[in-house]
Amino acid sequence: MARNKPGGGGSGGEENPVLPTKGKLPPFAWWQFTAPTLPHNPNPKLPEQVTVLGPPELQVPNLPNLNYGIPDTQLFTDSAGPGHRGGFGSKCCGGMGPNGEGRGAEPGKDWGIGDGTPSAGAQVAALPECAYCPSPNFSDEARKAKLQGTVLLRLVVTPGGRAANISLVKGPGFGLDERAVEAVRNWRFKPARDPSGRFVPMWVTVEVMFRLL
Repeated sequence: MARNKPGGGGSGGEENPVLPTKGKLPPFAWWQFTAPTLPHNPNPKLPEQVTVLGPPELQVPNLPNLNYGIPDTQLFTDSAGPGHRGGFGSKCCGGMGPNGEGRGAEPGKDWGIGDGTPSAGAQVAALPECAYCPSPNFSDEARKAKLQGTVLLRLVVTPGGRAANISLVKGPGFGLDERAVEAVRNWRFKPARDPSGRFVPMWVTVEVMFRLL
């Protein structure tokens, strides 16, 4: 397992009281369309890339004969563990680790690998900027209710200028929260730069405005 850690972590499970099995980590990526699970269908017609959240440069050992699981445990249990929302572990949410909390790996929070909270963009020379950020579409519920408002989202602007690890901070409901997340997934940003000029990930808080014409 990689030890060049940016901090962070994750956990998960399938609400199975049996401890999670020993296994390998999936690759890290800034998108998680599919959380790691035990193999239910060995020959899927449309296999999806399984990932955990974190910088793609974090390398994990290629262990082709192992299923996904927790590398540092000792038992092969055929269980993803007592946690929930996918992944392996005892907590949440689509990550890999016995006691983390997020979609990364090991004991920390949010994403990445290691411990504590990931240090995305701790030292930057240029903050992220919005390069292509079209307005979101209203939901039918909000339009019927003539509801306007602002949705506040917390996310990581990746070195590739995309929004990742999006979570809702505050919103008016009526379907606007979901429409805001859908819109931000398609936004493009100028990413943060560190003092040496490299693009780096950085946490930001974004306001998505909904205004009736």
